[in-house]
Amino acid sequence: MSTDISNIDPSDPESFVRFLKDNGYTDIRILEDGSFAALYQLLFTTALHTGLDAFGFEYRYCYEDPDRALSELAKLTSSDDVPTGWVGRIYGSGGAS
Repeated sequence: MSTDISNIDPSDPESFVRFLKDNGYTDIRILEDGSFAALYQLLFTTALHTGLDAFGFEYRYCYEDPDRALSELAKLTSSDDVPTGWVGRIYGSGGAS
């Protein structure tokens, strides 16, 4: 796991994708609005994070079923989209309200 954000090149989205992969994220997507979303395995649930940046995420939606999380991730077009079927949701470091 690497928390060193100095290797992220803002002009190269793939450098951020590499950072996310190095930190355990899977199924990383760049959405139509240019934001990032991905899955992250927690202890008891699978998290779908939206609005990812080098400092955290805007929203976390937790799913008991990893396949449902993957299905909902595939439907997203922007970080403003709200997936369905989650069992828990929190606002992250992105300052969502």
